Amino acid sequence: MERRQARVDGVGVQYATVGQGPPLLLIHGWINDHTVWRGVWERLAGEYQCLLVDLPGFGASDKPAPDAYPYDVHAFVRAALAVLDAEGIDRAHVGGHSMGGVVALVLAATQPERVERLVLADAAAYPTPFTFKSALAKLPVLGGFIFKYLYRRAAVSDFFCNEAYSGHGTLDAGTVAYLYDLLDPMPARRAAYASLMRTVTPVEAVQPHIPQVQHKTLVLWGGDDRLIPVAYGQRLARDLSHADLKIIEGACHVCIEEFPEIAAGHIREHLAGALGRTVAV
Repeated sequence: MERRQARVDGVGVQYATVGQGPPLLLIHGWINDHTVWRGVWERLAGEYQCLLVDLPGFGASDKPAPDAYPYDVHAFVRAALAVLDAEGIDRAHVGGHSMGGVVALVLAATQPERVERLVLADAAAYPTPFTFKSALAKLPVLGGFIFKYLYRRAAVSDFFCNEAYSGHGTLDAGTVAYLYDLLDPMPARRAAYASLMRTVTPVEAVQPHIPQVQHKTLVLWGGDDRLIPVAYGQRLARDLSHADLKIIEGACHVCIEEFPEIAAGHIREHLAGALGRTVAV
C-alpha cells in the first residue's frame, strides 16, 4: 500500500493505493476512515487498483475549521475527484458506504463521465428516524456542545457496538478504540459535527440526484441495519434506474466490515458485469 496526498480547496486529502487493475475508488462513511473497507480491498486488490480516500475532516486528511471548509456533499465530491485527478484517472468504479454512499451517488449524478459502475453500501440517501443520541446531537446550539464535549468513550463505544454494528461479536475492542481515537481530537470532532449537520442531516438535497444516476449500481445493505433500515435500501434500488440489491443477513449498518468476504463477492460480481436478482445471504 502506498500513502499519497491530493489537494483541493486548500485542503490536503490523504489516500492510499493498493493493487493493480481497473481503478476502484472507495469512500468511507461518517466518523470512520478508509480502513472500514479493509476486508473488501484485501479481497479485491488482486483484480483492481483500489483507491482508499480519507475525506477531509476524517482519518489522516486535513481537518480545517468548519468556518473555513464547507463539509458538505459537494466539497466531498471534489475531494474524491481530486484523488482521481492526482492519479491521472479519467474514469473509475466508485463505491461508498453510508455518508460516503451519498458522496458516491452525487459524484455519479454530477460527473457521470468519471464513473464506470457504482456501489452504494447502506447509503444515507433518505431521511431516517433519529435514535435518541443522534437526536440530542442535532439540537440547535446545545447539540454541538453535547457532541463535542459530552460524547466520551463510553457513549461513542455504545454507538458503535449497539447501533452501527450488529453486536454479534464482529467488532473487537481494538477497532472500537481506534474509531474513538479518530474522533476524539477536537478538530476531528468539529469536522464530524459539521459533516453531520451539513451532509448527513440535510439528505433531502441529495434526492433530486437519484434519478440522474444512469450507471449500473449495486445497492448493498445489512439486513439488520439499525441506523438505516433495509427498507431504505429497497427504496433506493427501486428509485435508481439500473440497480441490483444485495442484502447481507445478520449484518448491521457496516456490512462491508462485518461480512467483508460476502460484500467483496457481491462487488466482484457486480463489477464484472453479472447483475442478477436480489439475493439475501
